[in-house]
Amino acid sequence: MEAATIPLRDGLLQMLREHISAHALSRGDSLFGSVFWKRRQFSYDLKAADIPLVDENGLRVDFHSLRHTFCTNLQRGETGQRVLMELMRHSDRRLSDHLYTYAALLPVREALKTLPDYCGELPHILPHEIVPTSPAKTRALKVRIAHNPAWIQRSDTMSPSKSRRVRMPKKSG
Repeated sequence: MEAATIPLRDGLLQMLREHISAHALSRGDSLFGSVFWKRRQFSYDLKAADIPLVDENGLRVDFHSLRHTFCTNLQRGETGQRVLMELMRHSDRRLSDHLYTYAALLPVREALKTLPDYCGELPHILPHEIVPTSPAKTRALKVRIAHNPAWIQRSDTMSPSKSRRVRMPKKSG
């Protein structure tokens, strides 16, 4: 198996360098000593930090859940799919998308805010009441709008739930 190389953020890299220096570690030494050799160390650390082993959603916290948190945070940060797979060391995107990402934490409301406001005025879309029903009527409507763009007016009192009202001009003579 090929060794994994995962880049580190500058702040974490600095903290690790300080840890290595403070403990006089040399190349090949275990970075954290025997901390991870104890299977229960993580649960002891959670207890010391007053973090429950099972959260309010019934999700169990264990050492492997850090991978889920890492993947979910990458997804929330809009990391590209291929980069995310590389950082997670996954060969199949379904692992990252479905198994390792906690969907309830994804920014779905924020994503909706990036869409255009479909409730506002859309002058390029004709109200249902005046949609032409034939090619001849389409040409006539285009000519009428070209000569008088104000011909299509919407009621100021309209609510989004009601259909749009159109004031049709009176026919002359």
